[in-house]
Amino acid sequence: MRSRSSLIKYLAPVLAFVFILSCEFKVPVNEIITARTAIEDAKKYGAEKNAPDEIKKAEALLLQSHDYITENKADEAKKAANDALAAARDAENKSLPMYAEEQIQKSDEAYIEAEQAYAEKFSPEKFAEAGVLNSDAKLLKAKGENKEAAGKAEKAYALSVAARDESLQNSSVIENEVTSAENKLSELKANQFSSAAESNLANAGTSIDNAKKGMESRDYKTSLKEIDLAKKELDTAAELIRKQKVYASIQSLRAEMDEMHGRSGSADVKTDLDNALLELNGAEASLEQNNITDAEIKVENADKLIKGSNVKMKKKSAIAALEKSEKLLVQARGKDTESKYKENLDKADTVIGQGKTAVEAEKYNDAIASAEESETIINAVLNSMEAAAAELAVKSKKDETVETDTTVKTEEKVVTEPEKKEEPSKTYIVQWRKKNTDCLWRISEKVYKDASLWPAIYLANKDQIKDPDLIFPGQKFIIPPKPQKRITYKEVQAQIKEKSK
Repeated sequence: MRSRSSLIKYLAPVLAFVFILSCEFKVPVNEIITARTAIEDAKKYGAEKNAPDEIKKAEALLLQSHDYITENKADEAKKAANDALAAARDAENKSLPMYAEEQIQKSDEAYIEAEQAYAEKFSPEKFAEAGVLNSDAKLLKAKGENKEAAGKAEKAYALSVAARDESLQNSSVIENEVTSAENKLSELKANQFSSAAESNLANAGTSIDNAKKGMESRDYKTSLKEIDLAKKELDTAAELIRKQKVYASIQSLRAEMDEMHGRSGSADVKTDLDNALLELNGAEASLEQNNITDAEIKVENADKLIKGSNVKMKKKSAIAALEKSEKLLVQARGKDTESKYKENLDKADTVIGQGKTAVEAEKYNDAIASAEESETIINAVLNSMEAAAAELAVKSKKDETVETDTTVKTEEKVVTEPEKKEEPSKTYIVQWRKKNTDCLWRISEKVYKDASLWPAIYLANKDQIKDPDLIFPGQKFIIPPKPQKRITYKEVQAQIKEKSK
């Protein structure tokens, strides 16, 4: 007898031969074809695995039917073919329940993979149809209709695979969602008010990590679910941070208002500040109702009122400072009867003019700076006048002493440098004060305990002192060791003339 593996190939030419002979004797052609088809069907349903004895019997009987034909035994061939058909159907019936179960299980697994890939979102039609077919297959299986159940499960499996594959193509979309959530988390963490939403930011970070794990296992449904959770936490965190920022702004503006109340008694400024206070109170009430947007608007309104008040105060301060400088300038010009300081006072006048121009341009800080600069120049001139008067008094007294004591005149010499064996030189930075601003004789009084020794400081710093009667705040002078002998005013004037040549 021939082997079962060659049965199909062998039967094709045999059947053709049978048709030729069928006109001479009754060959069971239909029975043989039916048996052959039944055997193939049984194999499709896993008969070789689930009903091996039955399928082997069916194949053996079909080969036996062939042998009977070659021996011209038509009746025996027909009976063998019918027995083969019966055996094939037994194999099919035995295999179908297990085959249907296998197909349903296979379909279930594919459906779960599609679900994890979030086919419900990315391939909804195929995913939905696969779910219906899978459910139908299970119902048919429960009724014992295994062949129909297997057919439904096979279709469900194909649709689930297709839905899964379509969904997996959207991995870049989910990666972008994860990246976007990470960026927002980093941004919120860097915010100075992030402590107000610490727990929410921590929860968002955990959800983002879970989303990444889902991406690695291609569980896109979990990834997107975790991303949605992260987004909610991030949105809540953003609101809490906004709220905390508004609270901080309210406190800052209140402190600024308190400071301004102490500096201004102006009625219009007071009105603005009162209105700003109403806005801030309203902002706090809005925050209590969690109406953050309304609170932000009220804080912005308060800020504008406070800034406007500050501008008004700066304008008044600038104008007052310039008026003060002008009065001081008039005073200085009145004292400068010989116009000795005209150049410097003219410079102060120019700076005052610049300050007025700055006021017109609403650059009040610049105007105040100009007022301070002009006042510094004028005060320096006034101090120089005072120093000159003091020096003149000293000179007159010394001249009287010279006339009565020639030995003093002989001893008086110009000291241009300290003796090398004396203490090393020190430095002094010129200071500005509203009263008693530094001048050379005041510095000399301070460092030498003798105002008349100021020429020594001048001679040590004549490279940066144009006029000993006019020095400026911020200048850094070398303070030489205390001279052993005084320098005459006449000798200082000679030094100045020599420098001017």
